[in-house]
Amino acid sequence: KNQFNFFVGGPSSSEKEKTHIIFGLPNEFANFTGRKDILNQMKSTKLLVSGTRGVGKTQLTSAFAYNQLAEYKKNQGKVGFRSIIWLIAGTDEGVDNQGLLSEQLQRLATELNIDPKQFKGRELAKTIYERVGLKYGPYAVVFDNAHNHLSIQDFLPPSSATIIITTCNSNQRDWDPSYKSISLGVFSDDDAHDYVKVYLSQNHGHLYQEHNARRLAETLGNFPLALT
Repeated sequence: KNQFNFFVGGPSSSEKEKTHIIFGLPNEFANFTGRKDILNQMKSTKLLVSGTRGVGKTQLTSAFAYNQLAEYKKNQGKVGFRSIIWLIAGTDEGVDNQGLLSEQLQRLATELNIDPKQFKGRELAKTIYERVGLKYGPYAVVFDNAHNHLSIQDFLPPSSATIIITTCNSNQRDWDPSYKSISLGVFSDDDAHDYVKVYLSQNHGHLYQEHNARRLAETLGNFPLALT
């Protein structure tokens, strides 16, 4: 499993001096490449990214999050996100764990100087989102590896926030139809080649040959996890 960042951004840990919230966001994938067309389609306030396990949903969504954080800084807050809350919504086996979601929100509440013992269930989530929206917005909440809409509905932020859900469950009947849906497949031939090229250049640059890189990608079916 990837290493995850758990911190509240800003120049110090003082509540008065915090400038933004970055919670749970995976470390940036150094060899992420391609998917440009899909990244351009992800600008929606309610987004569902579905695909089989290992197809790159987390990498894609993480790349989009970093892109939007950068856009916010570059454009002085006119576009993008100021803050990101990334929540693991289910296990690798696809079984949802609401206890895991609650635990993550309790950790975030503590970082925000909110006593989680004073709130139960959705009230804690509501209190956190109100604090983040008021002081650190605009913000997005990512529910990574959710099983269905019902399993996360008690933890959803208000409509003022951007919501991104990743899932292996492509059954649209299990999801809110108001979400923009992106079905993620394997890499295109060119993206698969570029992915292998970037990986080899960072780790084994002397081994790169375009013909062999394309043959490797083809042999592995352009499947992101197999190419990693």
